[in-house]
Amino acid sequence: MKRHKLATGAAAAVLAFLAAFGAVGCLISAFSLPMQSLPRLALICAAGAAGGALAFSLPWGCLPAAAAAVGLGTALWRQGQLPDLLAQLVCRISQVYASAYGWSAIVWPSGDSGPFDLPMQVLAVFLALVLTFSLCRRVSPVPGIILCLIPLFACLVVTDTVPDTLWLFSLFYSLILMLLTGHVRQSDETQGIQLTLMAALPTALALGLLFLACPRETYVNPTTRLRDDALNWLEDAMAAPTVSTQVPEPLRKPGEPDQVDLAAAGPHESSTALVMTVTAETGGTLYLRGQDYDRYDGTGWQATEHRVEPFRGEGTGLGYVTVTTERTMAQVYLPYYPRESCSFVGGQLENTQLSTSYTFSRVAPPERGQVLADPSPPDAARYLDLPRSTLTAARELLPELPDTLTDGEKAAVIAEQVRGSARYDRGTAAMPADREDFALWFLTESDTGYCVHFATAAVVLLRAADIPARYVSGYMVNANGGIPTAVTGENAHAWAEYYDREAGIWRILEATASVQTFTESPAVTEASEPASTETAPQGTEITPETTLPLPQASASPEETTPDAPEPAVPEAPARFLWYALILAAALGIPELQRRVRLRLRRRRRGTPNDQALALWQETELLAKLLGQQPPEALEALAQKAKFSQHTLTREELSAFAAYSRKAKQQLRGHGPLRQLVYRYFYAIY
Repeated sequence: MKRHKLATGAAAAVLAFLAAFGAVGCLISAFSLPMQSLPRLALICAAGAAGGALAFSLPWGCLPAAAAAVGLGTALWRQGQLPDLLAQLVCRISQVYASAYGWSAIVWPSGDSGPFDLPMQVLAVFLALVLTFSLCRRVSPVPGIILCLIPLFACLVVTDTVPDTLWLFSLFYSLILMLLTGHVRQSDETQGIQLTLMAALPTALALGLLFLACPRETYVNPTTRLRDDALNWLEDAMAAPTVSTQVPEPLRKPGEPDQVDLAAAGPHESSTALVMTVTAETGGTLYLRGQDYDRYDGTGWQATEHRVEPFRGEGTGLGYVTVTTERTMAQVYLPYYPRESCSFVGGQLENTQLSTSYTFSRVAPPERGQVLADPSPPDAARYLDLPRSTLTAARELLPELPDTLTDGEKAAVIAEQVRGSARYDRGTAAMPADREDFALWFLTESDTGYCVHFATAAVVLLRAADIPARYVSGYMVNANGGIPTAVTGENAHAWAEYYDREAGIWRILEATASVQTFTESPAVTEASEPASTETAPQGTEITPETTLPLPQASASPEETTPDAPEPAVPEAPARFLWYALILAAALGIPELQRRVRLRLRRRRRGTPNDQALALWQETELLAKLLGQQPPEALEALAQKAKFSQHTLTREELSAFAAYSRKAKQQLRGHGPLRQLVYRYFYAIY
């Protein structure tokens, strides 16, 4: 096999592997498909790409490759496992589609067990074979690229989650290289390989800059908005969002972080950037619930994704609350307590409509000690779980809690103990590295803390007292009735929720030292009362009855948790620098491709006759763009160079150059759009 054939096959195998592996990985990560071995998938995909490149590089390699693929596919199909797994895969994906569009999900008798290694391996090999065929046989790669994008489109159409960064980078990197070098590769294998090698590093750098400037955590899927607009275009835009109570197995959504690293909870400063604006018909302390966390391991909180829980309130109406966010967020920040029936998925209310403004009707919770008919308890075991050592030590720290006390009375005693255990200080140092439990360290050793410390300690003690509890992050503001209130990063807050088993409702427990006990029925403030811009001094306690407005700051512990709800956004100069680098890379890659193609064209080697044939190809292209017939004299020289024993002279070759200069001069008189096509697509000049 010739050297250029080997190089073409190797390049085809690498590009096909990256594209096929990335496309399959997008499907796996977006739909959380269970897999036994990703390394085995990578190995099989690489073997398929290498085998396809070897077969399609040979003159008669297509027939053996096709026969082997058909035979292997038939054997797998007759085995019976592949059809069953494909059916399960379709059912799993249909559940997401059913939730998005309100259709009925497909149900397979054998259930949704997985793992899905076999269908993913078959898909990866199929994509690799299609791509290696187009690359080795020098045909258009567009069909193979479209096939690789289908799994990505299937992820983006119905979910709010993009695939993991590694898979996206692998897929986009290979497809961009194929598109950039496709035209050159089809016309000249050697030039195509050289251009691929030269474009590999700039493409990786440009794509890496793009991923850094637009991280996965800040991505919000725009297709969901288009889908919802098409399905709900008759609905009133000001209506409160309706959330379906039938939710499929949830996928991770970008928004609030899915874990809180308590070991990193050291001194910090809050951001003053505007996050949202809140208007409440009834004034007072307003908690905007973002994300709850149910698993505690001593050094952090994690949110279990596969949780679907109802959340609503029943009681006296407190009017409306309208939240307008500065950007589209993946979760809805929910005021306590919504009259509408909502479903938390993975501990948060998903913003399925990608709304930047939403309104909820708010109600007061039932009075403490009030017993409701047939309350529905939560998964108590989940919200009582603690590491064994933590549970033993926490029980020793509990105050006296007689059995005659209700859950609410016990929670109030615990909150008082936690508030008195330390003073509020945002400069609290991080937990020492030799300590294993954050809550115990705070309760027994630390003299200071902020909301993260107090809320964590409260939840741990509540669980030790056999009261279901969880850690919640979001925002806390002091709203004035009817007056828009600005919510900044300084309003970020963490608190505890405990389950009142008598009333059958999750209640807020505020245990932070500088905030008084939360009153769930806020007092009404006058809407006409002017807003004050003064900042409350450190240590001032703000109760729901306090009429001090809070447009920008307050004395409450408005701190940001270690994993803040608001994703970090680069400062303006840094952001502009990223954009400038990305723009420079986007403009530089086509220019680099053009220069490489011109350089390779001008360095053509061979006899004068070979050079004449290459120049004749350029002559035909220029004549076609001008809408003319190539000069007969130059066609005769090309025929002489190809079929005769005559060696063309330098004067005869100069005739091609003269026509090229004249034709390019005429093309320069065309419009700017054609000039760009001539310059970058055809690389004429």
